[in-house]
Amino acid sequence: MNRRDRQLFMSERVQEVDNDPRVAEIRCRAIEVLGSEEAADAWIEKQSATLGASPREVLATGAGRNRVLLHLNGISRHRVA
Repeated sequence: MNRRDRQLFMSERVQEVDNDPRVAEIRCRAIEVLGSEEAADAWIEKQSATLGASPREVLATGAGRNRVLLHLNGISRHRVA
């Protein structure tokens, strides 16, 4: 399965699991970064010192999506390094 097909599959799968499109998008990215659905689900609910709340809570705010994506991108960079 190529990357685009995988992303489409994950997007559809995430929508089944979580009907909030903001959370679904972030969950899909978190699965890519963290490597599993279980890790992504735990991360979304866990309090983050960087964000000052859980990613799910931050997503409820106006600028939350961008803050959470930046945080995930930072995690991704540190995992590769």
